[in-house]
Amino acid sequence: MLVIHAGAGPGATPGGQRTEEHRVALGETLNRGRAVLEAGGDAGDAVLAAIAHMEDAVPFFNAGRGSVLCADGAVEMSAALMRGRDRSAGAVAQVRRTR
Repeated sequence: MLVIHAGAGPGATPGGQRTEEHRVALGETLNRGRAVLEAGGDAGDAVLAAIAHMEDAVPFFNAGRGSVLCADGAVEMSAALMRGRDRSAGAVAQVRRTR
């Protein structure tokens, strides 16, 4: 199973509304991850493929792009990944500089 989200908060989608364009973009993002799994790739590779697509090809979500601004106007992001097979995990928090 692959689960994604496109960012959070009021800036996640224009006007906070989900449109057909957003549903299509999320579906394509899931398809990228599914293709990796169907080709024999592991879950980590599927997640990376989905994230790369969302960050590079879907301009209207804030995931990986800047997030909702903090109270002081700064951008801070966090991310985590856990591998169920061996329960290894990694995370980052308060990331302020992105590409």
